[in-house]
Amino acid sequence: MRRATVCRVAAGLFVAAVFGFGVWTPGVCFRERAAAVHPGMTADEVVATMGCPPGSYGLSMGEPYYRSVSAFDPPADYWYGEDGFLMVVTDYRTGLVARVNWCQCRPRPRTNAEIAWEEVRGYAAAVRKRLWPADR
Repeated sequence: MRRATVCRVAAGLFVAAVFGFGVWTPGVCFRERAAAVHPGMTADEVVATMGCPPGSYGLSMGEPYYRSVSAFDPPADYWYGEDGFLMVVTDYRTGLVARVNWCQCRPRPRTNAEIAWEEVRGYAAAVRKRLWPADR
């Protein structure tokens, strides 16, 4: 009795993992959003355009670094994504964006775990399609 219950729970967790985690998304791409940022915008307008506050939203970018702290550099906010990063320099006197720089990054190679996960998602989609056809 106990063994059957453990097997059912394990099977349920496996099904939940295969079907439930199919919505996993990799990092965020900012290239299109960054193109809309231009000098003269306020900080709130930049955050609204980017859709998120400054930060690290890519899987391959390492430690997040949000604001420059050097005494020689003007204050800048950074948005790190999978496809590159956006640096927004703000004029401290007016509070408006003074300079915008986009740096394109080379795409990171996929890891073996990501390749395996994509295969599992493909198998799960095939099983879903077979068990629950769309014409019902």
